[in-house]
Amino acid sequence: MPAFEVLRYSVPIQDSFHLPLFPGAVPLSVANSRLQPGSHIDVWVRTPRARHERPAEYIVLRIAGTGHPVDDAAATEFLGTVITPQGLVFHVFYRRASTTDDLTIR
Repeated sequence: MPAFEVLRYSVPIQDSFHLPLFPGAVPLSVANSRLQPGSHIDVWVRTPRARHERPAEYIVLRIAGTGHPVDDAAATEFLGTVITPQGLVFHVFYRRASTTDDLTIR
């Protein structure tokens, strides 16, 4: 049995988004959404195959257009850049979190 699998999550393009993850999961890459291009991005995550628990941690995605300010604390890791069909460019950063605070959960 494989040790991991790669899962895809569709996330709305907004300033911040909490994405629940299984323990040991690692964000891999981002791209424009195949199903909702221009309004969502797809995030691929390497996820342990043996998942006996519910998601226990989160990554907080920070999605910023070119030239928009980004707080260092909100962007500890760079995940990638997405170009929408309309030509808009978004840079995606993330940080790990253990709570959801006041942001959208999917």
